[in-house]
Amino acid sequence: MYKQQELKALITETLTTASDVTGLNLNSPEVIDWLISVCAHESHMGKYRKQMNGPAIGIYQQEPRTIVDIQRHVLSLPKYELLKKHIQSLPGTIQDNDVKSTLFARAQMLRFSEPFPSVGDRQGQSELWKLRWNTEAGKGTIEKFLKDNERLNPV
Repeated sequence: MYKQQELKALITETLTTASDVTGLNLNSPEVIDWLISVCAHESHMGKYRKQMNGPAIGIYQQEPRTIVDIQRHVLSLPKYELLKKHIQSLPGTIQDNDVKSTLFARAQMLRFSEPFPSVGDRQGQSELWKLRWNTEAGKGTIEKFLKDNERLNPV
């Protein structure tokens, strides 16, 4: 289980390295803060690496079908070829490699045009999470997202 600053350091280093390797702008304070908030809710800061009653894995609790979708519809695009190669160069899976998990989480959001909410805007972060991560079909709620972040990722 990560502490806030440890997770922030992991995400920052991961996205900075990937940005340098690929030439893509993957990193910003808003992206980092949003990913921390997703991790706080989805896996309780890395405590849960496998969904208890479902298929989701990793610190961001992505489903295997989501990973396949990202590979087919995001990482297959020519502009993301270097990101795809960078991810493929990493050992393990998103369940046991938090760098790889972070890169897939960031790649998942590359397909959407909404800006990331401001740092510390948990309400905005929860709304983006519900719209683009959990979706209307998902069982997650904005209220639970906010409670988990209040407890594990305070502003």
